Amino acid sequence: MPGHPVQIGSRLFASKSVAKSYVSMEILHAYAPGTPITDPDHIDTLFDILRRKPNAAEKIGTGVEHFYVTHTSEFRRYVRPDALTIAIHRSTGNDVDLGYGKAIDNSSEVDHAKDALRHAVQDLRDSFKFSHFGSGSPAYDEEGIELSSHDDSEVRYRQPSWGKLTGDFADSEGGWMNIETHSGGGSDPLVGRRLVSESQRDRWRDYYRAHAVPVLSRKAGH
Repeated sequence: MPGHPVQIGSRLFASKSVAKSYVSMEILHAYAPGTPITDPDHIDTLFDILRRKPNAAEKIGTGVEHFYVTHTSEFRRYVRPDALTIAIHRSTGNDVDLGYGKAIDNSSEVDHAKDALRHAVQDLRDSFKFSHFGSGSPAYDEEGIELSSHDDSEVRYRQPSWGKLTGDFADSEGGWMNIETHSGGGSDPLVGRRLVSESQRDRWRDYYRAHAVPVLSRKAGH
């Protein structure tokens, strides 16, 4: 049976296992041990993963200075000497293991809300992406690298990140608990979540148009 889609940062993954594979391949094994993680998309993804944890406030402490890759043996005994993990360096100077695998496994109502918000503006995201390929001129990502087609590109966000964009909208609605979602019902369930309130959907689309700063980026693995 296929897994349920999971939204992390600005990306929608087909399942939690796909999400974990992305973090492993694109973040964990993209940095040398001891190296701070600097890519804004990677940082946004890791903060979103961190907020999934029941003990997120304890993990964050007085603040996250940066994330970095390190050997798992720094935090756990009886592991392979070459095993790697992602750690949090806190502003107090002490470090803790992020534990991204278990965090991704944690599903919450916030995940459902973010999935519904993504779906509500998917047409706007698609319009932005396809507008770069419809003129016959070459399309480029934010670093100036040519993209061969819309299939090897995806929409990401800068200032604010997708996590901040959706979080600030949730705050304007009185918190995540006030964003109700559904997944259809009966014999015709939907893939992913949808917003219950049409008026809230309209407010979100207006907020997105006013505050989102999308950029075109090369899709991971392309």
